[in-house]
Formats: sequence, C-alpha cells, structure tokens
Amino acid sequence: MIWQNAQNSQKRDKILIKLVVVASPEPYVTIQSMVTTLGEKEDRVLLQCEVRGASPEPRVEWQDGAGNILPAEEPLVSEREGSFYITLHTTVTKTDRYRCVVTQEEINHVTDAMTYVPVCGKIPL
Repeated sequence: MIWQNAQNSQKRDKILIKLVVVASPEPYVTIQSMVTTLGEKEDRVLLQCEVRGASPEPRVEWQDGAGNILPAEEPLVSEREGSFYITLHTTVTKTDRYRCVVTQEEINHVTDAMTYVPVCGKIPL
C-alpha cells in the first residue's frame, strides 16, 4: 500500500505516440495500342503505368521480361497533399512480359505490376 500511495502522489506526464504506416499503392497499369509509320509499317504498343497516391515520391520505370530498364518518356508527376501521382509511358515493338516497377528507396519499398503484350510484327503492305 505504501508503494501505491507514493506512486499516486508523483506527477505523471502523458506521452502520446503517433504511428503512421503508409504503403505505396500498387501501380495501376493501362495498355494502349498504337500503330505508327516509321519508314516501314510496324506494330507498336504504348504502355502506360500510373501510380496513384504514393508517399514518399517513388522512382517509376518500365522493364522488359529480362529485367532490362526500357527507355521511356519523361514521367508526368503531380503532388497533392504530400501524395504523388505519376504516369510513365514507353513504347514497345516486341512480344514480351513487361513490368512497371515502383521503388521508394527512403522506406525500402518496391512494388510492381506485370502485363503480357503480344505484338504481331510488321504489317504487310
């Protein structure tokens, strides 16, 4: 009892701990088919990867089935209330599996989305 009374008579400080866990959403991949003419007619497929509401800002890239990073257009990036929305396009000409890879190095987080793209090849004249 004496110990309990001594404990109650001491000043108590309140400590508030706030834990916020934020995971990046899975990338949303959309595929748009596009045919262009560059000297000879050839099928091309435009790949679009959308990342919605990521925090912190991630790096977004397209990879082929072998894991090679593909050349892509400059990403379109917007920020709203600390969350990043990113769209990345690349154009491919061969049948393969393609992955949109989203990396947040600050929080050691990587996620991806994969799609299979069949490309018919050259269009006969």
